[in-house]
Amino acid sequence: DNYNGVSTFHRSEEDTPIHSLKVIGIIEAPVQHLLSLVIEADLIPTFINFIKIEVEQLRVMSVYHQLIYQKVPLPWPLSTRDIVVEAQGFDELEHHGDLVITGKSVSKYEDVKIPKVANGSTRLEVHLAGGRIRPITMNKVEVTVAA
Repeated sequence: DNYNGVSTFHRSEEDTPIHSLKVIGIIEAPVQHLLSLVIEADLIPTFINFIKIEVEQLRVMSVYHQLIYQKVPLPWPLSTRDIVVEAQGFDELEHHGDLVITGKSVSKYEDVKIPKVANGSTRLEVHLAGGRIRPITMNKVEVTVAA
């Protein structure tokens, strides 16, 4: 599907309860602005004001390696979703022309207190997710996210 320049893809993985998603789109902004969102994930609630998202950086191992908790309230009949994800970024601009981000859910992490799942919430489990940020021009970036 393509809507306003954003393509989305979905498939159910055969003989499992797993669903795979992929989104590709163009963002009209400098790559530095997009990287700020990734690096400073805890600031996401300051610019998404139509829903009360909670984001906490549980541990910052480096600018490109973080353990993040995120909670998103959803309207009935859905339930609030949360996730704890270990995310890492890799600068491949010189070699391949893009930045790569990987992530996966974690249920425990050395010396980090993982938030409990609140009553009525559902903890998401992401086996593997990846993203690619590819600058097209100084003010245009192609973003691909797959999980």
